[in-house]
Amino acid sequence: MRVVDGSMKKEDKLFSMENGKSYTILEVGILHPGMCEVAELSAGQVGFMCIGMKLAAEAKIGDTFCQLSNNTQLLCIQLEDRLHSFYVSG
Repeated sequence: MRVVDGSMKKEDKLFSMENGKSYTILEVGILHPGMCEVAELSAGQVGFMCIGMKLAAEAKIGDTFCQLSNNTQLLCIQLEDRLHSFYVSG
């Protein structure tokens, strides 16, 4: 996924524009070459996030996640069409 604006870190709350559900970020990171957890991802960076989706049907290619922070600044994260896999654990 790609961070379009703002930044995201563990424990931030996200809202899916596709399915209308809210999620808490459990982990953020980059692929270097494997999955490496980082403290924060900022605008322009590409990486991964674990948000605890329970059903694979909730994951949609091209979904946009938004976060409303304390200062009402909107964070947008877009899932690129290049992504072909979602991993959901129960």
